Amino acid sequence: NDKVVSTKVGLRCTNCSKLPVHYTAASFFPSTVGSVASGLGTIAARHFLGGKCPLLPESILDQLSATKKSSTIQTKTPGHIGMEAYMRNICAQHFLVNSLGGGIQFRSMEDGLKLIKIENEVQFN
Repeated sequence: NDKVVSTKVGLRCTNCSKLPVHYTAASFFPSTVGSVASGLGTIAARHFLGGKCPLLPESILDQLSATKKSSTIQTKTPGHIGMEAYMRNICAQHFLVNSLGGGIQFRSMEDGLKLIKIENEVQFN
């Protein structure tokens, strides 16, 4: 097992992340900002669409299935931004950068705390 580092940023399923049992592909710690998109794809394909998440609402599963069917057509549409470019933009907006030690992290601890504060205010208000 890899040691968990408090500054390392990863992706986790919000449905089953607090359960005491680990489910297949429920989390992913990308090695670079460029690999965030493939990590999301892995969680979607292996965890959600693979039927591994015990708490995924049926409505979300239906949306994911429909999105998967239409994504091939959209990817070939002129002017369409690909998932990797889209996720690089999202990472930049949230102050995420490649870490010198591998993985991704907040550009600064202050940026990370600022984002967490904003998300908590939005979530709880």
